Amino acid sequence: MAQAVAWVIQLYKAQTGLSHEILPKTKYEPDTGPRRFRNPAFETWHTLSSPCDRFGPAPREATTATHTLPATTARSILLVCLALPLATPMRPTIEHVRHAAKRLAAVGAPPTPILRSEWIDKACGCAVAFKAEHLQRTGSFKYRGATNAVRALDDAAAAKGVVAHSSGNHGAAVAAAAAARGIPCTVVVPRTTPAAKVANMERYGASVVLCEPTQRARTETSALEAERMGGAQFIHPYDDALVLAGQGTIGLELLEQ
Repeated sequence: MAQAVAWVIQLYKAQTGLSHEILPKTKYEPDTGPRRFRNPAFETWHTLSSPCDRFGPAPREATTATHTLPATTARSILLVCLALPLATPMRPTIEHVRHAAKRLAAVGAPPTPILRSEWIDKACGCAVAFKAEHLQRTGSFKYRGATNAVRALDDAAAAKGVVAHSSGNHGAAVAAAAAARGIPCTVVVPRTTPAAKVANMERYGASVVLCEPTQRARTETSALEAERMGGAQFIHPYDDALVLAGQGTIGLELLEQ
């Protein structure tokens, strides 16, 4: 829960331009007026400097500062923390990538070829290699990360289904991976997404829910859908260690090819 609070508050800071740090381990105190998040019981801070740092940032000195957030923002933070289980708490290593490669091989995900062009080599003045991920299932590399994340779920978690937000490739990939495992999938999609992309996600079996074209709307709607599904697993398009490990299998293939 503390990690979830830190993650959502980081999004809030990015959207509002806040420059001060906010405690990730927090206790919510209901009151009248604005909701406040403070830290009376813990003595360390965490700083988020990169997406993976939410899995294990370094502690810093305590402070007594209290930060006030608008009631709507506080509600959003609590909603997301309660409804979105986070990814496996790890930083991807080469071993995680190798495990991801085994999961992909187990479902028959094909390695993609490397394409070359003498004309392009001459135009660029160097040797250029193209990893043909457009030939991967669902038409993009996103299938790798989505499949690894879905296949890593235990049976109990998988039975509740998965939720993603996307305007295209990630949503289609999660939907295809969920369909292959036989579990429900909901994809939250900005209402401005082209109809062809929405149809593609639905073709792979996703239940598509439209939202406003903002990051906040994506996050809140995803949380609501995960809650509606009874605690479905949220699969983030990039801020997820299992997704990153799955995408990293491209590198293993390049070395072998």
